[in-house]
Amino acid sequence: MKKTLKLTFIREDNWSRPVYRGDDRRLYVDVDPGCAFPSIHTKSPSNDIEGEPNYPIDKDIEVVFIPSRITWN
Repeated sequence: MKKTLKLTFIREDNWSRPVYRGDDRRLYVDVDPGCAFPSIHTKSPSNDIEGEPNYPIDKDIEVVFIPSRITWN
């Protein structure tokens, strides 16, 4: 069974990357919002909105963006 992660847009970080709060309460960032496919990473272990991107999420996780994915395009 494929895991689903719901991400709700919060705001952009200081690099203008969209930051989301997951339904697991962690913060996530799209490190390449100009790309056609999301590249979602956890934020630093401190879970700080201005923290560095940490690890990419597993490729088999289905991401649902609420209200939608924020891109630079």
